[in-house]
Amino acid sequence: MGMYHHARNQKLRSVELSWLSSGVAALIVGCLLQLDLLLTSWRRHRMAHRQSGFTLIELMIVVAIIGILAAIAIPQYSAYTNRAKATDALSLMSALKTAASEYISSEGITSATAVAKLTQKDGLGLDPATVKYESANVEKVEMAAGGVITATFTSGTLDGKAMILTPTITTGAVKWACTTTHATKNYVPSNCRGAAKAVKAACGGRGEPAC
Repeated sequence: MGMYHHARNQKLRSVELSWLSSGVAALIVGCLLQLDLLLTSWRRHRMAHRQSGFTLIELMIVVAIIGILAAIAIPQYSAYTNRAKATDALSLMSALKTAASEYISSEGITSATAVAKLTQKDGLGLDPATVKYESANVEKVEMAAGGVITATFTSGTLDGKAMILTPTITTGAVKWACTTTHATKNYVPSNCRGAAKAVKAACGGRGEPAC
């Protein structure tokens, strides 16, 4: 019997730790514990006065706590799920980012020569017509001439907005800045919450160099 209770307690502890690993879950657990304490107190009061059923005050307390819980937890959960989708975009963008960084280093690309030489098709040899970077959350990832990488979300993900990686190039070296066109900044990773500048037309468009 002792071994059974020990195994049962170990299982309960693992479940509790998995929930507490999430900040949102910890918030939910805290609210539910407070709710349980309040209801226990009211039940004792009810039994002392030999009442039956829930009182109006008890029901109001339950509704208030559920409302507070929803107001805090639902936005946090939405932000968490959207950040996961934004991370998917960063993963796809990293392929072009790595290829561009290596090309800049090996070819000695500078800011003055980037627009002419740093292109997705002719420079990196990754033709957008045949080499596609996309997923269930990301409609497309493309690099414009000069190295700016844009990931456009699908219409049902982050309102179809975009995340943008912009290179700052010195001779043989590059630094990348990540921004987004989405208004709700906590929907993307913390390093991508700057406001994006106006995005140029896609490479290969009218008046734009080929990728």
